[in-house]
Amino acid sequence: MKAFVPICLYSNGFFLIKEHVNKFLRYYTNYEEILFVIVDRLYGHNLLIRNRVSTNESARKAFEKRGQDIFFLISNCVQKYVLVNKPATKYEIKRWDEIAETCEYLSLKKKIISEFDKNTNLKNHSERFIKENLTRMVNEIDLGKIVLEHDYLFSEITMSVYLTEFCGFTDEIWERPQRDSLQDPIDVLYREETEILKRIIGKKDYQRNLLYIPLL
Repeated sequence: MKAFVPICLYSNGFFLIKEHVNKFLRYYTNYEEILFVIVDRLYGHNLLIRNRVSTNESARKAFEKRGQDIFFLISNCVQKYVLVNKPATKYEIKRWDEIAETCEYLSLKKKIISEFDKNTNLKNHSERFIKENLTRMVNEIDLGKIVLEHDYLFSEITMSVYLTEFCGFTDEIWERPQRDSLQDPIDVLYREETEILKRIIGKKDYQRNLLYIPLL
């Protein structure tokens, strides 16, 4: 089995603490491969939405710096763990754009957005999700923030589908459970609109298994 782990860069992120990374490595030992994906570009989206930075260029500099810092943190922990424990698990660490700028990912993202737009259930859920997220983050919502949050959402959905259904990382491990009050549109896709999911991935069977890190 293979798993991928999205690493968020918010100040309360689980993987921003070295001891948490080490606990994770000691706990998840039953995988043949684990891929850590550093969600740095979407952190830049969040900074713009929250008005923490004012330009795309300042957002880019901020997410690249923070992404690089977290990359080195995870990399150092993994290297030391492998050196001492010599696990059977293979570890890989990638920055977001290493995957999100590939032709395969971009083509899939375009297809997913198209399918969501054509389906009333998926479209309504995604629009509500975007609106409620923005309402939590900012007092005033404008078109620019809606566009950023839309891209944030569909970038995440695409990454989940791409890595689980096309790259074989069947388990997706999240830092913490979702909020009960806000159903993630990807859950709607996998639970309620499976025929559309099959059309998106071009397969009769789907594999994604969502897990949450326990209190280690």
